[in-house]
Amino acid sequence: MSKLAGSTNSLAEVGKSKRLQDVPKKIYVLEDVCEEVSTALKRCGLYCKKINANEASHIATSCTDSLFILSDFSSKTFDTVCSSKNWILGPTAVLEQVSNNEPILPRKNPVYCLSMDGFNCFISSKEKEQVIHLMKLIRSMGGSVRAKLSEAMYFIAETTLASGYLYSNTYNIPTLTPQWVDYMWKNRHIPSFKCDDKTFKFFKLKPFRGLYVAFLHFPSDERSHIELLEQNQGVLVDIENPSCTHVVIDDFTLSEQFSKLKERRAQVKFVHAEWFWTCIQLESRVSENDFLFSTESDGNAAAQQTPVIFKSKNSLNWCELMIDPSLRFSLDSSQLLDESRSVQGDCCSNPKCQESHEFILEELLLTEKNYVDVLEAIKLIKEKAENENQTGGPMINVTESKQIFLNTQELLTLHKNILDGIQNARFENKGKKAFSVFCKYSDDLKTQYPKFCNGFEEARKTIRNLCSSNPRFRALLEISKNKPECGRQKLQELIHRPLQRLGSVTLLIKEILDRTDKDCKDKSILEEGLRSVEAALRLMNEELIETEKLSSVFRVYTSIKDCPISRFRKKIAIATLKNKRKEENSGKAEDEVNYKHLQLLPLHKIRKVVDVIDNNDVKDAYGLVVRETLVKDTVWCFRYMNDLENKLSKKDLVIFIAKCLARYECSGDVDKYWVALKPHEVDERLKTSLVPYQSSVKKLLCTVTEHLSPSTSKIARRH
Repeated sequence: MSKLAGSTNSLAEVGKSKRLQDVPKKIYVLEDVCEEVSTALKRCGLYCKKINANEASHIATSCTDSLFILSDFSSKTFDTVCSSKNWILGPTAVLEQVSNNEPILPRKNPVYCLSMDGFNCFISSKEKEQVIHLMKLIRSMGGSVRAKLSEAMYFIAETTLASGYLYSNTYNIPTLTPQWVDYMWKNRHIPSFKCDDKTFKFFKLKPFRGLYVAFLHFPSDERSHIELLEQNQGVLVDIENPSCTHVVIDDFTLSEQFSKLKERRAQVKFVHAEWFWTCIQLESRVSENDFLFSTESDGNAAAQQTPVIFKSKNSLNWCELMIDPSLRFSLDSSQLLDESRSVQGDCCSNPKCQESHEFILEELLLTEKNYVDVLEAIKLIKEKAENENQTGGPMINVTESKQIFLNTQELLTLHKNILDGIQNARFENKGKKAFSVFCKYSDDLKTQYPKFCNGFEEARKTIRNLCSSNPRFRALLEISKNKPECGRQKLQELIHRPLQRLGSVTLLIKEILDRTDKDCKDKSILEEGLRSVEAALRLMNEELIETEKLSSVFRVYTSIKDCPISRFRKKIAIATLKNKRKEENSGKAEDEVNYKHLQLLPLHKIRKVVDVIDNNDVKDAYGLVVRETLVKDTVWCFRYMNDLENKLSKKDLVIFIAKCLARYECSGDVDKYWVALKPHEVDERLKTSLVPYQSSVKKLLCTVTEHLSPSTSKIARRH
């Protein structure tokens, strides 16, 4: 009540700012009003008189320009005062004005509270009684009702078929149900009560409210669309039901039965399934005009929305063509290639072989274009899901976006460069030199594809979870599926394509190698390109195997109660079944190594490998950046001892240790774990440590791989 005590408004001050006839001559408080109102008025210097209901009716008929404070807006006393030339306020309105240090000013209409003060509403309803009821409540809470929708702040209707609904969505006017007004009125006794965003969302008009929808040609074993319809207050009916308002069709195939049904049910709107999913995505009913199902244009619409490659299940299977040469060369290649163009520098003497080479190059170009289109489609879905300016905000957060789309943006950039290289080689008539582009981007292939494989399973799992828990994201995927760039494929299928791409390229290169003469000068280019792609494939397979191993270990870990997270286990206790004897060397550390000249370096303490570039003073040196404390790192420097037993070079050793670190951190980016520096770039305090550390490489490898998985350790020891 500190604000009430600080209020100093008086009738004199009110008279300065308002017309004299708007200032109440007297203030009457009914006896059923709480005592807090009288106390607040007295603290403001305003005199009020308490009266009962009978006195209020008598005074109201005999005087004017007086203020009555009532707590019951449905009583006979209220009706009597309303019919007189007096003003009415509710106790909540008085307390709100006093607490805000505002003068007690009467209103044109009786006002119980100020919870809707400044709200302009438009009511769209065919029931006159409902309109009058809502209008009375809105005005009693300080709001107003507009006759024009363009002047309103809120649109109130019982159904999405109400007049003005589409206009409200177009101009972002919130659409609310009448229950919102009732909810505000129920809380009229709470001073300064306002609606928050959660409350507005709860009373927002659902997209299918008041609609009776029938589904046609939807999978009979799938009920997710029915559940979404019911969640958005739609009613599922049979197509023959006379109350049916919409028929949603999920098939472009036309039938005579549909034509007859449409003629018989002219008032029903037949729409494509995309209309249904768009309403779910935007959380509002959209206009059906852009999604109407018509017999004249559906054939063309189906052809436009679906690429030729994916137009039906009986279409030509390009994977089979790629694997089985007999299927491919049964086609007339003159229909696909320009016979006047030849591959310059082709050493194959057989004309049929040259023709097959050209066909394979064309197929490489075609499949690379299709693959880039798939990555572009994934990028488009990503941008739509992350768009912050759309209705309802972004569909997924940053973490979910990274889990789903992984490094597809980097893959798109990489394969755009590869596609440009293939097109340039084809334009310059360099023939099989087009495959050299895979050698050029070999390092990028080895980096990006293992990184994608590492999070592929998690991406599929996240998509499944979001489809069941996020209707807007599910609707986006259903809408995108029918787009030409997606080829009737869902995101779950598109995200699988990067795992297949390098395998198809390998088959193409192997096939063209089989049809290339041994003395062909371009054969070495093909073999080098094949090695580059196969190296990336090996890394992908290793990453998939390692991910599966870690997943199995994690499943075991989750099944063990109170299992520590650290991968390095330490002895906790030893149980003995004999008498305790005197301990020897009790001052010795428990984990101390028993070897005099060896020190155990756990892999989790190594942050990075340093390849020290040779100069006149320092040669064959490398270092390990070791984490000593949370804020301090140091470098352990070694000299590489080259002998007959070591088949690895210093660079190979550095990369091997970096791979071990990347595998331990479950990362596909090996380059992040090693760096090449000149001796003077190493910390000056550690330059003196660039002395020969007389230990063989074999001992170092055994030390580094001590804490790797058994399978990894075996691979390391083979070197």
